[in-house]
Amino acid sequence: MNREGVINYCLKLEDTYEDYQFQDDMESVTLKHKTNKKWFSLIINVKGKVYLNVKIDPNYSELLRSSYGYHHIT
Repeated sequence: MNREGVINYCLKLEDTYEDYQFQDDMESVTLKHKTNKKWFSLIINVKGKVYLNVKIDPNYSELLRSSYGYHHIT
């Protein structure tokens, strides 16, 4: 899945919006909950690679890291 696909998927979730909070960076985007304004996903470009950071239940984080590792999206 590419950057736009991730954003479109997240925006289909209930009560979400995208926020471009870095004024000089329109490539990085934070996906947030409308009710509490807390972010649950961050897409950021670091040295030409696009990374996806997702908040998840801590009980699953080690399982996902050991299964998939850290990856960038294209």
